[in-house]
Amino acid sequence: SLMTHKKNKLDQKEILCQKELDNGRQRANVCFDLVDDIVRNSDGSRNAKWKVSQYDSREWEPRHGDRNFPPGHKDVEAYLGAVAGNRFPQQTSPKWDVDSNAVLESIHASQATTAKLYYRECTDPPYNALANQDGVGVIDELVRILENSEENVHMMFFNGVNDLICNHVGNEILLEKLPWSKAKDWMLAERFVWRANGKVGNGQPAGYMKQFENLSFLKVLNSGHMVPMDQPSVALEMMTVLLSGKSFEDDSQDLPRAKDAVAAECLTCPPVVECPQSNTVQPISENVENKDKTKSYVTEPTMDSSPVNHFVIALGWMGAVLACVAVAFYAVIHKRRVAQQAVVVVSADDNMFDVEVIDMDNEKGIAEMPKYRDRPLGVTGGVHT
Repeated sequence: SLMTHKKNKLDQKEILCQKELDNGRQRANVCFDLVDDIVRNSDGSRNAKWKVSQYDSREWEPRHGDRNFPPGHKDVEAYLGAVAGNRFPQQTSPKWDVDSNAVLESIHASQATTAKLYYRECTDPPYNALANQDGVGVIDELVRILENSEENVHMMFFNGVNDLICNHVGNEILLEKLPWSKAKDWMLAERFVWRANGKVGNGQPAGYMKQFENLSFLKVLNSGHMVPMDQPSVALEMMTVLLSGKSFEDDSQDLPRAKDAVAAECLTCPPVVECPQSNTVQPISENVENKDKTKSYVTEPTMDSSPVNHFVIALGWMGAVLACVAVAFYAVIHKRRVAQQAVVVVSADDNMFDVEVIDMDNEKGIAEMPKYRDRPLGVTGGVHT
């Protein structure tokens, strides 16, 4: 189907992205396209006015123009940015009477103005200054902390389920593939319902927790990229439970889980890409030092060189040639038989296209048969029964 083909194309882009990351290229455009392509086409046609927010799949933003997420960020920019030299000051409606210099001094940030840096919710100078760190992984540090039981450091990851750019599906896959000694145990760990101490109305679930020893992952419902903004009371309760060492396991889920052997095999399963029948999947990169790591794959055309297939094809051609020879031979024999048996008796007073009765080898007892001519007299052929 068309939907399957579109997914296959995204899967192929993900494979190319993984190859770029394996080669140390952390800022590859093909990786950014994985999200950008989906966001760009979320409202359909190229002339669409809207696009889904990459920070919250429940929200829509103008396709062209300033981003309006998170709500209120322009007010914060006005609160901190009404200082001399700022070329892009924000205004509130109604206008605030605020001294941004005094605000910056109170939070010990007045040096920013001296350096001609002005607060904006998302601006280029800090991003460019840290560009060499963008995408650099911290896997080794995470594993070191998880494996060091003496430090007894609990690591909790949390995700708003409506976040698209840092989605909970991808983050959970990351945690499942962490190369630490308890990876299998964590993958098979039970998932629990967390009710946030009644912070959500009528005791409804606030999220879902999966935990094994000092690694836990919390999915927070009804929230996007900014969990404390979307669910402030739930976020506060989350921090309280974590720091106090209490439990997030309010109720278990009785869903069946895979056996250890199956789960262990799936830890290194490569991504599955549906390829056309004329293509085959070939590895393009492999970590030679560790054969258990996932390979990267691309699709490329191939010719099936199976001897059995070649024999079947040759046999088919031979059968077709023999059939053509047989048809031609039959046509020649049939033509000769017709020429020997068909006799036309023509009388002097026959009309050009009369029907007459002739005797067809009456010695053999064959009855007289009507004949007609479909050509004028004097023209060969044209005798039919």
